[in-house]
Amino acid sequence: METCIQIAGLSRGMYVSADAVRRLTAKSVDGRNYGDQEYGYEVNTDNIMSTLKKLGLTTEKWHWRDYRKAAKTRRNAPKRVHAYKRWLKSQLLRGVPVAFYAKKPCSKMFDHAQIFTGYASNHDLDDPDVYDDDAIRVFDSMNSFDGHYRSMGHLFDSTTSNERACSDSKTESLCLDEHIQSGYAIRGILDPLAITVPTRVAVNDGGMEPELPFEMQLTATVTVASPLVEDTWYTIFRYDGIDNLPRESDFLTAGTHTSAVSFQAAKNRDHVWVDPRTFGSRSTVYYITVRGHLPKQSKLEMATSLDVPLLLEQEQELEQEQEETQEEGAPRDTRVKA
Repeated sequence: METCIQIAGLSRGMYVSADAVRRLTAKSVDGRNYGDQEYGYEVNTDNIMSTLKKLGLTTEKWHWRDYRKAAKTRRNAPKRVHAYKRWLKSQLLRGVPVAFYAKKPCSKMFDHAQIFTGYASNHDLDDPDVYDDDAIRVFDSMNSFDGHYRSMGHLFDSTTSNERACSDSKTESLCLDEHIQSGYAIRGILDPLAITVPTRVAVNDGGMEPELPFEMQLTATVTVASPLVEDTWYTIFRYDGIDNLPRESDFLTAGTHTSAVSFQAAKNRDHVWVDPRTFGSRSTVYYITVRGHLPKQSKLEMATSLDVPLLLEQEQELEQEQEETQEEGAPRDTRVKA
């Protein structure tokens, strides 16, 4: 589950190492999660919500017990499964990744974590209903680091059915249970006033962490997603560590950021920026984008961007202003030319 949280975090503007997730995770009361005080504990169904809260991530949990209690019997499993599929679709179409626990076909053990990251359908996406030929994108570290699509008709399995219930190819090796469904929709970084702009992060080397206790330096490429308001100023804040992350949407005034850079939005374009400051692969780093810019920034600081033509244009403007200033201060030649 630590890797799933990392994937969801990157899509929300946060890099968090699997090591940092474990060190934030509490030991289960019944001791069911592996680990120790030095290296942290495994994330499981008992502690995942508290871990996500510590990371500053807002999450909606699928309450399967409520549906099971309402049905009062296992005979209504298809009804619960359909409700769960509709919930998945509603989250994914809003761009919200959903982490979940899976099991091998015909097994009772939920021994693996995966994350849904996309949805595709030949039907009208405004239709809230779900169809068996709809496809859902899943990241499965057992088979591929790139993810693959599975049909909605081959996701579920019961402990009494055979493998064809959910596994119709070698890449579809894990299943959801028809009686117990898990789901954690990781919506984003805590922002009670809803003032942040969608931001995602990619790191070099694919974010692959070296084995502990080794650490490597990572460079973040930050993308602020369009649509942005043309010619409007936005600011990307970087916060290092969970203790520095503002919890009241006071990003412009909190003063706990490591760095900040402002930019002026272009029409119908994402804004891409490479952070010149690296960070360790065992870190937790947040990139938050809000509308507005910090005072006392020079034009060049606010123009830091991968858009080279725009950067050169603003550098030329600065040089021209400096030349005009020098010309105004220089003594004028009042002699009449012949």
